[in-house]
Amino acid sequence: MRKKSVVLYIWLIFLVTALALPLLAQGTKVKVVVENASLRLKPSLDSEAIEESIPLNTVLTSENKIGEWYEVKYESQVGVTLIGYIHEMYVEVLVEEAAQPPVQEAERPRLRETRQPGPLLPAEYGQKKMEIFLGGGLGFGSFLSSQSEYSYSWNYGWIAVDEGGTIQHKAKNPLGPALSFSYFFMDSLGVRLRIDPGFNQKFTDGQSNYRADYVWGWGSDFDELTWDVTGDFFVTPLSLDLVYRFPVGSFTPYISAGVSYFISKFKAKTNIGWANCWFIDAWTEAYDYLILPVSIDKPLNGAGFNFGAGFDFRIGPNLAFAIDATYFLGKSMEAKWYMPPGRYYYTGWTHAYTDFDQHDSDLFADDLDPVKIKTSFFKILIGIKMLL
Repeated sequence: MRKKSVVLYIWLIFLVTALALPLLAQGTKVKVVVENASLRLKPSLDSEAIEESIPLNTVLTSENKIGEWYEVKYESQVGVTLIGYIHEMYVEVLVEEAAQPPVQEAERPRLRETRQPGPLLPAEYGQKKMEIFLGGGLGFGSFLSSQSEYSYSWNYGWIAVDEGGTIQHKAKNPLGPALSFSYFFMDSLGVRLRIDPGFNQKFTDGQSNYRADYVWGWGSDFDELTWDVTGDFFVTPLSLDLVYRFPVGSFTPYISAGVSYFISKFKAKTNIGWANCWFIDAWTEAYDYLILPVSIDKPLNGAGFNFGAGFDFRIGPNLAFAIDATYFLGKSMEAKWYMPPGRYYYTGWTHAYTDFDQHDSDLFADDLDPVKIKTSFFKILIGIKMLL
């Protein structure tokens, strides 16, 4: 009796196995419902993509599923059979129908062919190894107005003089382009080469104001003059950065930091006043002033740093809209005004003049407050990225 039971069990196991094997061999049919789906080596978003462009509506057979990933076979365009994993978001399961009598073509039930694809997975964005960015933006924050001052109080003979002035330059926040190339050696981490050319600020509303008050034994008077300040401030940083992007889909934020080399130059030009007195004879004393040209022409090349953040918004398979905010930390220094040596004539006495040598010019430069110059600035960019 026991032998019959054992034999009966063996036949039942054999029968179930025989019926299940054809179903297992058939597997689950899934159809690709997005353009250029990816086949990955392992069931993970961080795994390497062994095929990045499985066509839409491709039917694949899966004999195993791990979590949200189907294990499938795919024959590539070069005839190689690849075994990998595809995420369930990119496919739909095809339901096999039971056998039915032949029906008219119009009466045959039709399978749903496509569905609306879901949002891009982080891995889909990470497939792109290279980015080319072109945009432009506004720089501000460190480009501040600056002022230089000078003053003298003195007397000569019967005349006492108080004179002085201020030199102030102003610049608008500049607009400028930017170009960068990025290469990602990992899905989230890459390097970027960036240039922000031609931040050239023209000075606006800058003035040099001079006033001289003089007093003699029987009265007083003053002279007051104003000159424009002209010039510009040029800054171009070249940057090499590390970029880390957070893979969250079609909207992708990132942070960056790196080193920059600043190509910079500060130029300014205006006039200042300088009064003088002398005796014409024993009973006659003269007062007059000179108009002296002063200028600055100072390069500020040097190394610095930058750090920033931004985000990309995918607007196509290979195109993204980008906003970037970066602070460039460069060198700061003081620049002295320079008065060229030469012969300068007084305004009231056409035949009177004073010769200034290099030593005199240096003394004038020391009396004028230097201009404080910064190459640091904050820049906000808007542009387009090509994803390659």
